[in-house]
Amino acid sequence: MKRVVSILLLLALALSLCACGPDAPAESGTPSALPAPVLTADGLARAAVTASGRDPDGLEKLNDMLEPGALEEYIANYYGIPAWEDCAVYRTGGAEVFEVAVLELTDAVSDSDAAAGLEGYIHEREGDFAGYSPAQADIAAHALSAVRERDGRRFAALLLCEEPEAARDAFFDFTGASVPAPPTAAEPSSTPSQPSAPPAPADTPAASSPAGPVTYPGRTPFTDPNIDDMTVYDTSAILAAWEKGDPSGLSDYDKAIYHAAEAVIDSQIEPDMTDLEKEYALYLWVITHMKYDYDHQDPTATVSRDSFTPYGGLIKGKGVCLGFASVFQLLMDMADAECITVVGAAYHSEEDHAWNMVRLDGEWYCVDATWDWTYYNDMGYMRYFNVTSDFMAEEHQWDYANVPEADAESPWTPPRNPDFNFFWPW
Repeated sequence: MKRVVSILLLLALALSLCACGPDAPAESGTPSALPAPVLTADGLARAAVTASGRDPDGLEKLNDMLEPGALEEYIANYYGIPAWEDCAVYRTGGAEVFEVAVLELTDAVSDSDAAAGLEGYIHEREGDFAGYSPAQADIAAHALSAVRERDGRRFAALLLCEEPEAARDAFFDFTGASVPAPPTAAEPSSTPSQPSAPPAPADTPAASSPAGPVTYPGRTPFTDPNIDDMTVYDTSAILAAWEKGDPSGLSDYDKAIYHAAEAVIDSQIEPDMTDLEKEYALYLWVITHMKYDYDHQDPTATVSRDSFTPYGGLIKGKGVCLGFASVFQLLMDMADAECITVVGAAYHSEEDHAWNMVRLDGEWYCVDATWDWTYYNDMGYMRYFNVTSDFMAEEHQWDYANVPEADAESPWTPPRNPDFNFFWPW
């Protein structure tokens, strides 16, 4: 009887242990499997940005700045990628070319098409900064694009940054986060609709638009890029008032230009100056008192028309190339020194550009105050002061047949910038 009771007790104990086993927490053993890391566009972009030497949190993120529709148009119009699942775009904007973007591609976009679109954008950005900021143009010249795939998902990267190889390695090596970050309001959760076509560029006068490429032996053919409205501001009323010494009949806009230009002439020009001395004094004033309007290089910004006229440089202190050229032209006209404005192109006729030519003792010379603003203030010397047409043609294009040819060497080399504190290795 005792044996029967013992057996029953043992069976009861065994059953109780079996009953509690499945529900009781295990004290040891193999843990439950963690979710597989998930790739996101933002995670990949932040990894690439960090590897390039930048802090993602210190940059502009277009996803947060643009409405969804505007973000879709930006990516379609500039990157050439009309359809995507997820994206992250980090940049600095303004005077820097830095931009890192990652997009998860849809089946509608092939790897080659995505790469071609991003490479095209890199090419355009190099052109945007060529001459205006050689250091930034060089960053664009070495920028990279890349495409990677994992688990049937494809991601394309734009790597416009200082360390593109390191950024590319991080883009390929990043394994993802276990929990993806929630999308922001500006990130579409599904494939965006096809954006509308970008607006057509503004018309320019027929006189500045040759019927076909303008060729010249040994020079890049010129075709008007026709991107910006490069109409030169009409200063005839200002100059007529200057001749009479009476600006009272001018519009408020022109009157402001008149008085600002008058102040420059009074401060820079002496009665006994030669034309060369006048030219140098006014050129130096322009490149040390104006700044380039980098809104022109920002695809998300709208450039004020003032930046194309003398008003921008004389009143606001900034302008684009045509603004620089217009200010210098007006000041030279008021100083009674012969000068013309050349509306042409740069970067293999892909970018609108404008500069001036001056005539000294019967000889024409080329000057580019816009590009010398960078060289003089960032590198300590003037590269485009009184140079030949052949020298200009290395990086500039224009209507060669209808612009005077400058073939004389400069009679004088301007001094270096005394405020430039870096060591000159030459």
